[in-house]
Amino acid sequence: MKHMHDLKDLSLLLEDLQKDARENGFELAVEPSNDEDLFVIANPLSRKAAVLGLTEINYQKIIVSYSINLRKYGYYKDEGFDSNQMSSMPIKGEIFDFILVDKIIEYLK
Repeated sequence: MKHMHDLKDLSLLLEDLQKDARENGFELAVEPSNDEDLFVIANPLSRKAAVLGLTEINYQKIIVSYSINLRKYGYYKDEGFDSNQMSSMPIKGEIFDFILVDKIIEYLK
């Protein structure tokens, strides 16, 4: 059986990503979301952001990550959409794009 992830795994990954960011010359901003197992991470210098969190697939909790198109996110936010609506509607693909966890720091640079 595959290893299921939990909040401890997610916390350890966030710590590792913060270290990797420092090694790449920037401080990783980490903001919790309304969902306890979802975090928004960003590089304020490059103005790039991503979402990192736990989700359930086939009864297994796994860690997933998505880049955030901040321009599109801001547009839809201004139009009155909240984050939950944006992540569950057809516009989701315009705002969020799957990114491998081990590619996040490279993306945020």
